[in-house]
Formats: sequence, C-alpha cells, structure tokens
Amino acid sequence: MLQRTLGSGWGVLLPGLLIAGLMYADLSPDQWRLSF
Repeated sequence: MLQRTLGSGWGVLLPGLLIAGLMYADLSPDQWRLSF
C-alpha cells in the first residue's frame, strides 16, 4: 500500500517538477545559472 501511494505521488510530482523547472529555465536562464 505504501509503495502504491509513493508511486502515484512521484508519478504526479516528477513530471510537474520537470515541466516547472524547464519553464523556469526558459523564462530566466541567467537567474537559473546563478541559483545553481
């Protein structure tokens, strides 16, 4: 049961984080480089 909850959670979170990161990188590449 725990693995199912984690799997569905990561299945939703990872793509969302990826898209958000790509959008942030596209919007402000200079700030993105400074942040990391």
